[in-house]
Amino acid sequence: MSEAKPTTSVCPNCGTTRSGAFCHRCGQNDKDYLRAVHRVASEMLGETFELDSRLLRTFWALVAKPGQLTREFAQGRRASYMSPVRLYLITSLVFFFFLSMSGDWDLTIDGAHSQEMGEAWEELRVDPDFLAVYGRMDAGEKAQIQAWFQLPDEAMEELNAGVGGVGQRADPEAESWESRVARRAMALEPKQLRDNLLDGLPIAMFFLVPAFALLMKLFYPRRYYTEHLVLGFHLHSFMFLLFTVLELLPEPGPDAMGALDVVWSGLRGVLLTGGLVYAFLTLKVVYGQSVAMTTLKFFLQFIAYTILLIVAIVSAFVLPLMF
Repeated sequence: MSEAKPTTSVCPNCGTTRSGAFCHRCGQNDKDYLRAVHRVASEMLGETFELDSRLLRTFWALVAKPGQLTREFAQGRRASYMSPVRLYLITSLVFFFFLSMSGDWDLTIDGAHSQEMGEAWEELRVDPDFLAVYGRMDAGEKAQIQAWFQLPDEAMEELNAGVGGVGQRADPEAESWESRVARRAMALEPKQLRDNLLDGLPIAMFFLVPAFALLMKLFYPRRYYTEHLVLGFHLHSFMFLLFTVLELLPEPGPDAMGALDVVWSGLRGVLLTGGLVYAFLTLKVVYGQSVAMTTLKFFLQFIAYTILLIVAIVSAFVLPLMF
């Protein structure tokens, strides 16, 4: 026999009398999971495919139809797509996962770079700002400087004698934040520098989205801030996908032919140019202004956003070293 449900019932979650499949107060549905396993499994399977359908529909609209997701959201057609925040979280998670797995960040000093490092050291060892920072370093931090520049013990002894114990006489409480950041950064191994940046960058990028929305509000003041925020999540989600593809592109090895290197570099250039075109088309579709006005604003927005992006990246690197 089929399980007939009354038209009205009491919500077991909040105790409110409800009419229909969902409680109007807390939103809980009327599904009863204390039933036969095959019925519960069937419903869960249907919900899974429904989620997959929304996921595919969202990604297709994001990649193939610039600006459509933001327009659909603004016009109230949201049920068919994934929420902007969830889309952002998924794409950023994928990007930062592959970025963390990349080996391109390994900073090694080989013979080709030893001469450059030597020239840099000759300038650094007489720089008064560096000497002031070096004077505050402990033995472990000084050892890391020696490892960074592959200095012989004689060079370190000469440097220590030249500093003359500045670090021991300096008041730690009087150290500026610039000096603290420089000292701690130079005392880290290359892998630790990379890990510090990767730890802070996802947070910095997330807070970059509302800053981007505020920037767009300055250019389009008649639109609601929420619409700019949704656009920010959608546009950054696409860029995360684009840079994930760039991250996954196999680089030609050191023995690759020159033509292959040119093709690889050209492909990266095409993808990056495509990202700029995508951003331009998105602004044109969402805000509906003329090509000339959109081009002018896009140029100014690109400069302003580049500044915001640099601030976000520097903050992700500097803030963990300040405290």
